Amino acid sequence: MDTESRAWGLDTHVWNSLWTGEVTMRKGVPLLRKAGYRSVEDLQRTKISFGYDIYQQLPPVLRISETSIGEQRICILVLQVTGLTNKTRLHMQEY
Repeated sequence: MDTESRAWGLDTHVWNSLWTGEVTMRKGVPLLRKAGYRSVEDLQRTKISFGYDIYQQLPPVLRISETSIGEQRICILVLQVTGLTNKTRLHMQEY
């Protein structure tokens, strides 16, 4: 498997977030569960209307299918809970 960001068509920031995001999630998810959040469905989210600019344009390799236009119109908000640093929380939210 090629582990270079260029091979996947991703910029360096997105590529690094993919690798470090998994580690961050393993730290943060147990803290969210301990605080009573059992699923991502329990977390708040922002919704972006189709009449506005998209929240995020996903790179082709991260899209659900080849026919997807790559528009993500929600953002999950990871709340501050005991033991979760702001840096970890923000990284989880970005991931």
